[in-house]
Amino acid sequence: PFWQMNRFDFWLGVTTLVAVLLFDTLPAVVIGVVLSLAVLIYRISFPRSVELGRDPDTGEFEDLELHPDAERVPGVCVYRFDAPLIYSNAAAFVDRARRMVRASDPTPHTFVVDGEVMSRIDSTGLEALTELVDLMESADIEVVLARFHERAAAEIARMPELDDNLLENMSHRPAQAAILAQEQRQDRSDGGPDPVAE
Repeated sequence: PFWQMNRFDFWLGVTTLVAVLLFDTLPAVVIGVVLSLAVLIYRISFPRSVELGRDPDTGEFEDLELHPDAERVPGVCVYRFDAPLIYSNAAAFVDRARRMVRASDPTPHTFVVDGEVMSRIDSTGLEALTELVDLMESADIEVVLARFHERAAAEIARMPELDDNLLENMSHRPAQAAILAQEQRQDRSDGGPDPVAE
């Protein structure tokens, strides 16, 4: 049933219908619009944030909560924030990433930010991303930015605080970015060429 699939939208429709019956069409439409905007603001301010795991059959990265068969990449935490990164949710973006790392056992050596849903990043969001990078680097965790939209990637590329090595993986899929980060980490531990130093 529809009300089980999306309860927000169901109750919004019921409220608008009741408003039509109690008042008139125009006031009911205004009430519906106001409630819709309130729901939209809430969803953007408090979006879902999920850890992704790799499907053992397809290799695609999926929500671990929705796909329990997906597997974590050893030493890699893949984080997806399901909203544009803007002023109203920037603090939550950093806080949830921090909590995700703390909950990981063992502590990951690579933290992949999957930007698939981040269609836009404002100035506060860019500051939050920089804060996240600094936070992870202080814990000796390498950050990889993956699958960002072209517009968001262009906004990130203008940030002088971010290292160029962070930007080169933004067009890759999360699996590619995570595996690339692992290979780079292994090269450095084996005494191979350090891509950061090149």
